Amino acid sequence: MKPNIKKIVIIATVAALYALLTYLSAAFGLAYGAVQFRLSEALMILAVFSPEAVWGLGLGCILGNIASPLGIADILCGALATVLAALCIRLISSKVDNDLVKCFAVAAFTALFNAVIIGSEIVIIMIPDKATWSLFLLNALQIAIGELCVCLALSYPIMQTIKNNKYLSRFFNTKKETQK
Repeated sequence: MKPNIKKIVIIATVAALYALLTYLSAAFGLAYGAVQFRLSEALMILAVFSPEAVWGLGLGCILGNIASPLGIADILCGALATVLAALCIRLISSKVDNDLVKCFAVAAFTALFNAVIIGSEIVIIMIPDKATWSLFLLNALQIAIGELCVCLALSYPIMQTIKNNKYLSRFFNTKKETQK
């Protein structure tokens, strides 16, 4: 596969998976609102493996948030939080060799950016006349807990699956595969 085509395929695949898992989470009432346990957030680990995954995650968030009750604000804010977290994950993972540290970075950055950005969005849009620091902190904490739970539970197994599967490791050009 030509390099540019492969980049497009990675972006599209990650975006489709993210959107699909967001809609699956929505089917169980876990994708939108102050309490979120989006399965799609576990895919943030893909930013460790590929710079194209960063943009796939952002696009996937846009597609996944089309059904959000908060509309365009959630599409834009969600994509911003996702891309900023994925860029930080990408930056940190290039400087760290330990897989567990990378997984904790995924959880931390995903929780942090979503807590601040989505926590603010929820308070400003859903309860603008009662927006207070305490409501923001409550929403930010709820968002962070959901993000941490999903990322901490699923990031490491996803990472190991990619690293130990010859097709996935080749798809993402992991170090293990390129050293062979």
